[in-house]
Parts: sequence; C-alpha cells; structure tokens
Amino acid sequence: MRILVTGGAGFIGSNFVHHVLAEHEDDEVVTLDALTYAGSRENLDGVLDDPRHEFVEGDIRDRELVTDLVTDVDAIVNFAAESHVDRSIGGAEPFVSTNVQGTQTLLDAAKDADIERFVQISTDEVYGQVLNGKFSEDDPLEPRNPYAATKAGADHLAQCFQTTHDLPVLVTRTSNNFGPRQHPEKLIPKFITNAAAGEKLPVYGDGSNVR
Repeated sequence: MRILVTGGAGFIGSNFVHHVLAEHEDDEVVTLDALTYAGSRENLDGVLDDPRHEFVEGDIRDRELVTDLVTDVDAIVNFAAESHVDRSIGGAEPFVSTNVQGTQTLLDAAKDADIERFVQISTDEVYGQVLNGKFSEDDPLEPRNPYAATKAGADHLAQCFQTTHDLPVLVTRTSNNFGPRQHPEKLIPKFITNAAAGEKLPVYGDGSNVR
C-alpha cells in the first residue's frame, strides 16, 4: 500500500511515518507537510532517505498539488492541522482555513481518485467538556473553542463524504497524545519542561479538571 500522510513532519504524524516504515515493509509513504512552526524535517530523520519514503513540502490547501499526489496513493491519513487551543482563541482564521478547507481539499481529491481509505485524525476536544462520567463515540459534538469547532467541522465533512460519495472514511479522536518529537507548547511537555526549570505550571480555572 502507498499512503499519503499529511502533516507527517509534525509530532504525531512523524511517529506514524516512522512506525509504518519500520513495521510494514511492503508499504510506501508520501509525507506532505507545510513545515510550519509545528513541523520539522528533523522529525523525519532516519526515514528521509528511505527508498520507500517520499517527502513533499506543501500545503493541503493547494488543490493542484494534492490532486497530483492523491492520484498515486491508495490511502490518505490526515494529520495536518492547526492544533493549539490558545492560538485558535487568539485568531481563528488559520484554523478554519487549514482544518476545514484543507480537509475539504483532501476529501475532494480522495473522492475523485477513488481512494481505498481516508483516515481523519481528530481530537476529543470536539466533544466539549464532561462534568461527570466519560465521553463515548456516540456523544454529540459540542466544541468549546475555535480549534475544536474546526476539527468538528472537518469530522462532519469527512463523514458526509462517506454518506454522500461512499468514500471509505475512518475518524479517530485521541486525548492528550504525548511522546517523542512533541512541540513544547503542549500540556505534558510544557509541564515537564517548566517543572524541570523550576518555573510555574500553567493551570486553567481552579485546577480541578481531570483527564
């Protein structure tokens, strides 16, 4: 299988690229990444020269580029996103543009190329908050910030492409991923680096939130 991994030079995407190439010797990966502040070629060290891997610097909103890449792959895994809640509160426009319009560009190309599988990487943020108990996959989407709203919009787009165009879509919603190559602005690495430096830990509200 030949897989287009968008946002593959970011934290989660690069870990996925490394995993596929290490564990699936018959698969090939095309990584598409715009190399914004959260993406880096260094995250792909060790696989950039792999003959089964092709790196393309570009934007998922570039319809011509996306269409060209999709014609030569079997599946798409869309990690590409503006992904920081605080940044979205400061300005929603790039989140709408990348997370919603960019996903639409990918979906259109996937539909036209008759892709075998489209995986939309989402977030638990789309569910909003739960005061008691826990979320389930069937709960309604009630996003509470611009980032979450744009991810929910992208999820709905992906799911409607499955209903309307019979595109094989899978949506995943994860919670507080952490590990190698993660940007230090995120919760867990920020707490670790601040604590190690003897700095204050940024706590929202009264500190009673549980994850």
